[in-house]
Amino acid sequence: MYLQMCTIFFPDLLPHNLSGQAQTREFLLKVVDILVDYIDDVNDRDEKVLHFKHPEEMLRLLKLDIPNEGVPLQNLIDDCNLTLKHQVKTGMGCDDFDDKNTLDISVLRTSGTLHIIL
Repeated sequence: MYLQMCTIFFPDLLPHNLSGQAQTREFLLKVVDILVDYIDDVNDRDEKVLHFKHPEEMLRLLKLDIPNEGVPLQNLIDDCNLTLKHQVKTGMGCDDFDDKNTLDISVLRTSGTLHIIL
C-alpha cells in the first residue's frame, strides 16, 4: 500500500497519531530508500563525484525558508534526496562510515518536531 506523502504531515505519524502506523512506515521506508540509493551512488565508480550547482542554483532548488505552517512530509523527502544528490560523494563503503564521514543518520524528536540529519 502506497500512501501519498504530499498529504501527510508530521502530526499524522507515531507517536502523535496512535493510528499512524501505515503513514510512519511509508515515510521511514522512503527515507531508507533514499539512503540506500545514496550508498549505491557513492560506491558506483561511474557516478559523478559531485553534481555541481552554483550557490544561486542551490538556493533556487532548496527551500531554506522556515514556513509558518507545516509542510507535507514529501517536501522533507524531496529535500533529503536533493541534498544527498548534490553533496560530494567520498566513495566510502557502508561499513566505512564513522564519525568523520558525511552520513550521519539520526531521527530525533525534540519539542514535537521531527529532525532527520543527513
